[in-house]
Amino acid sequence: PSVRAKQMQLDKRVPSFEMPQPEARQRYLFEESLNAQVKKMGIKPNRMVFLGKAKKQKGLKYKVLSLQANFNWPFGKATDMLAKIYENPHLVSIEAFEMTNNKKKKGVVDVELTVSTFTL
Repeated sequence: PSVRAKQMQLDKRVPSFEMPQPEARQRYLFEESLNAQVKKMGIKPNRMVFLGKAKKQKGLKYKVLSLQANFNWPFGKATDMLAKIYENPHLVSIEAFEMTNNKKKKGVVDVELTVSTFTL
């Protein structure tokens, strides 16, 4: 395939991506972009917290920084968020996703999501 065809294949797999920044800047960018995504969907996170400092991973040029978020969502919004989260230009991976029925509200699920980004 041509270079252009390869680029188009990559663009389909990775909808958007921004190069990693120094840790303090990347923390801000990652949290802001995730907040913007959920706000756009009409969801407010209960809690968002970074899980310590970025950690160097064997075989990787960049350090990995993880963010854990807790939400109470209607089931449909939870699945929509999973489908759209890859549009976040700072997202590297979903590390964990746990969804349980909310015991107090029918049709609502409690979601714990851990996502990661790269930093310099």
